[in-house]
Amino acid sequence: MKKLLAFVCCLSFCMAFTACKTDKTDSVSEKTTTTASQTTTTLIEQSQAPDHDKTVEDYINENKESFDVFKQSMGGTGLELDISARKNSLVYSYRYTFMINDIETVKETLEQGFESVKESYVITLDALKKAVPTAQSIILEYLDIDGNLITSCEIESPSETE
Repeated sequence: MKKLLAFVCCLSFCMAFTACKTDKTDSVSEKTTTTASQTTTTLIEQSQAPDHDKTVEDYINENKESFDVFKQSMGGTGLELDISARKNSLVYSYRYTFMINDIETVKETLEQGFESVKESYVITLDALKKAVPTAQSIILEYLDIDGNLITSCEIESPSETE
């Protein structure tokens, strides 16, 4: 039963960032997808002329309110979100708030879901790069309840020469 619960939570979170919506208007995936889209739109609207001295940490501080809304939208999903800067990358750390018994199943499911959420984060990365030209990537990492890394993914913009 716990394996099934972990799998369902993991799968629902992966689906939360896809463009697909369910018929249930109060579903977690729709709520999270809507909030993620609104956060990205707000961040894009707030992007100003690039400041070549601005860091990713400055960007996070300037957009704290939008990021706080995104963090609050995670309530009830079994995950907590921390947004931080790591060198020239914006890091989204999702930490499970419950014990996971089958880490391998969760890891496989998350890794399969990375492709489906990648486009949402590429849009966010583009907004980040407009404000912080030195920004290189967005890192998604998933942690267990104790803070141990389950899996991660680094998203970089497609090459400008393509």
